[in-house]
Amino acid sequence: MVTGRATLRRLYDYSKPYRFRLAWAVVGMIIYAAGSAGLAYLIKPIFDSVLPNQERVAWTAWAIVAVYLLKGIGSYGSSYLMADVGQRVVRDLRNALYRHILNQSAGFFAHGATGAGGLGNGGRSCA
Repeated sequence: MVTGRATLRRLYDYSKPYRFRLAWAVVGMIIYAAGSAGLAYLIKPIFDSVLPNQERVAWTAWAIVAVYLLKGIGSYGSSYLMADVGQRVVRDLRNALYRHILNQSAGFFAHGATGAGGLGNGGRSCA
């Protein structure tokens, strides 16, 4: 019986060739997290000096734009790279499955027709 840990290990092995892309995806996630923290950091100056005294309005506005740009770049990069790695792993799994099927002997394919056991009429075709 294959355990969940063994299955996860096999999937991890399929992702090893793409660890550079995964590392960049993590960098994108860190950039996104830094942008989120930057927005939280901007709340204090907004309530302390911008709203009551109308001080540093332009600076705060540009800081908000820059932080949202940072968050967008981080989000896009991490999402794109994670989806790319996922699709590449699925492609590799499919190719491994196709190679496995194509390497079977002729006897494997002659053993029985697909679905012959579940027709409900003794295995005979309805044609």
